[in-house]
Amino acid sequence: MTVSGMEYFSAAASLVVEGTRPLGGLDALLSAAEQNASSRFRRESDALSYRAAHALFRLMAARRLGSDPRLAAALRVYRRCRTCGGEHGKPSIDGVQLSLSRSAGIVIVASSPEGSPVGADIEQLPSRIFDGFDAYALTSREREHLPSRDAAARIRLWVAKEAALKTTGHGLAVEPGTLSVHDAGGTDGSWTATVIQDSWRSALSELDQVRIMWPQDIDGYATALATVGSPEVRRLRLGDLLHVA
Repeated sequence: MTVSGMEYFSAAASLVVEGTRPLGGLDALLSAAEQNASSRFRRESDALSYRAAHALFRLMAARRLGSDPRLAAALRVYRRCRTCGGEHGKPSIDGVQLSLSRSAGIVIVASSPEGSPVGADIEQLPSRIFDGFDAYALTSREREHLPSRDAAARIRLWVAKEAALKTTGHGLAVEPGTLSVHDAGGTDGSWTATVIQDSWRSALSELDQVRIMWPQDIDGYATALATVGSPEVRRLRLGDLLHVA
């Protein structure tokens, strides 16, 4: 099976649990290290979301690589920090580009072909924004134009910036307030992020090629996807990931 473009799956972690039972359940799709990591969460709901997101991460990779989903646990996941080269940062699997995010019981994973970086982020919409958010996350122009009580608009910008920075591999090592999100000016409705501080401009020049979109899939959450170029984007059903040839 050849998979092109960007694909993503988002759903409640509980749905993933039920859906993966025919493959042996979540634990059958995770490495021993991931199972151990999930046991460190104090809240069971957080542990469940972690396990669901990482199982989906492996299932998305298996689909992209044409592998049997029952063998997803055998895929090697590694982390390498773009800044220091250490074994942390964005998780990766050879042969595919992947990104995952989770928030308040909802998980999302996106994939794209090798050589086409991808970023995904999701956040539950809060009733109010915490003090200091605007100074950290927004540019002065964004602060000026956003209504003072519009939490949803602020989180929409936040997930867009996080997705863009996941795409380049920088993550929150770069403060979101250094990026300005604006219309890319194309016909696909996507947006892009521009670096506003001279000190970051050369290091983040690849952001000029990143395009951001906001799927409206789940009420009460803001979701953003980012990738290089303008590929076809497809939302998957869980059955697409669990299919055994």
